[in-house]
Amino acid sequence: MESLIAPASGETGYLDRHGIGARYTVSQRTVTNWMKRRILPYIKIGRLVRFQVENCDRALAAFEINVVQPSPQFIRTNHTPLRDMAKDHIDQQPGR
Repeated sequence: MESLIAPASGETGYLDRHGIGARYTVSQRTVTNWMKRRILPYIKIGRLVRFQVENCDRALAAFEINVVQPSPQFIRTNHTPLRDMAKDHIDQQPGR
């Protein structure tokens, strides 16, 4: 049976709520919410709760969003057609 104490390196093994929160830079409340929503897999023995780092990394990787390059038509520049139309409209007003 594996030990529930995290190795000295901190990269593998098991962590408690505080350790897993520090690893992902979230609060302990967020960790508890993720537990309730079954986002993070954990082991509970009585009141002792531990997270296996590898399983948590895999579980959170499922939520990763891959960024797609936007189409050139959606890239905003300083001279958008709408801004040019508004400028033309202001220039056409009487008294200007």
